[in-house]
Amino acid sequence: MGVFYRRPLAFFSFLFLITALLAYGISEVVSIGGMILSIAIIILLLILALIFKKMRMKLIVVAVCIFAVLFALLQSLIFIAIPTRRARSYEGENTALCYVIDESDSGQYGRTYAVKVKQIGDSSVDIRARLVCGFDVNIQGGDEIYGYSTIVADGGVNTGELLTLYMDDAQNTYARYSSQGRGIIETLFSECGVEILSCRLSDSIKESLYSVLGEKNGALAMGFFTGDRSDISADITRDFRRSGVSHLMAVSGSHIAILLGSIELILKKLRVHKNIRCVLLTLFGLGFLFITGFSLSAIRSVFMLYAVYIAYFLGESGDPITALFVSISLIVLIFPYSVVDLGLWMSFLATLGLLTAFPVIEEKIPYPRKKPKLMLFALKVGREILLIAIITVIANMYLLPIIWYYFGEISLVSIISNILITYPSSLFLLLVPILLLTYKIPLIGIVIKLLVSFLAEIIIYIVQVCSRIPYA
Repeated sequence: MGVFYRRPLAFFSFLFLITALLAYGISEVVSIGGMILSIAIIILLLILALIFKKMRMKLIVVAVCIFAVLFALLQSLIFIAIPTRRARSYEGENTALCYVIDESDSGQYGRTYAVKVKQIGDSSVDIRARLVCGFDVNIQGGDEIYGYSTIVADGGVNTGELLTLYMDDAQNTYARYSSQGRGIIETLFSECGVEILSCRLSDSIKESLYSVLGEKNGALAMGFFTGDRSDISADITRDFRRSGVSHLMAVSGSHIAILLGSIELILKKLRVHKNIRCVLLTLFGLGFLFITGFSLSAIRSVFMLYAVYIAYFLGESGDPITALFVSISLIVLIFPYSVVDLGLWMSFLATLGLLTAFPVIEEKIPYPRKKPKLMLFALKVGREILLIAIITVIANMYLLPIIWYYFGEISLVSIISNILITYPSSLFLLLVPILLLTYKIPLIGIVIKLLVSFLAEIIIYIVQVCSRIPYA
């Protein structure tokens, strides 16, 4: 309980998260029963608080804790259980009207789009879905698809999607190409406008990186900068996982720290006031979310940053652990299906480990002082390497149960690989956005391109060597 000592908001968030996770798989009847029981307990506690004045505050605190449980059950019922049951009622052949957000994949026999379903038969709905078109189409974000579809309810695990639609009869299906000729402002305020523009920006970044760096290094740059790993080969993805450095290709707190930390350093050098820096970094964080397509890991990291800034503006000292729990709770509130997102929980557990265990150990490692310059430099480097190793061990210890359960393997070389790859990967991540801004500038663009390409090859080489160590 030391994690929640004098952190009431973190504890309430913890109760909400645990209840939301447990409530995901239970039936509507059990959820309603739990809600009725919670309401009864809250009423009883409030009555007891009126009777026993000496215990009033403690009873009210317990009542608030039960309310966190009640709220989680209510949210799961309204936003997960009921919509899922309703979605399953649409299984079979129906007509459907969809707004296209983005083309997410394409293959030999069809194209897959991320869509928002607005109508099924005569019923108006609001469901995110995957649309698989089995005919030759050329649809863009913002277009409409209407036709005769086979609808499969898949439960939406990890994605929040409730349906998969298969449209394979071109004669009974048509597209309304409503995005053609539409400007940025018009698209922004249209149906799914923010998501559409985010996808288009991501596609534009991908196209630029691929044209400058080539497919392999460009895909790696996309993975590091936006978390999009769709074009990274299965072999490289496997090598990253076996080396224990797959977190580098999921936008996380380290990405936010490197990118926004660099911007803050520049603003600080320009003597920008701290309040203005907070506002500017908040806007930069929102822009970064837009670039990454509002991925859950990016949202978690940026929400943590916002929680710290809000605490600063309110005159409170920011508490990272409270910020972590609050940010995860906000994500689950806004995106209910994220409660079963594996990547989000892995990011949360690793961050929790670094916020709780790492500071205790770091304090016991003295910082070298008053030594000859060469020895001082060697001691500082040694301390940094030791800290990286400690961070890796702590993160792996917190992630060990969940990694073993889902993947059936753990990385035994993660300490070595993280030590070798930390600095090249940090520099690589920092140079990717600079490359996007300067690749058309003569000489400067060429130099940065060569450096980014070199770092990409170094990173791939390190993970390949580490993953191929016997029994790694």
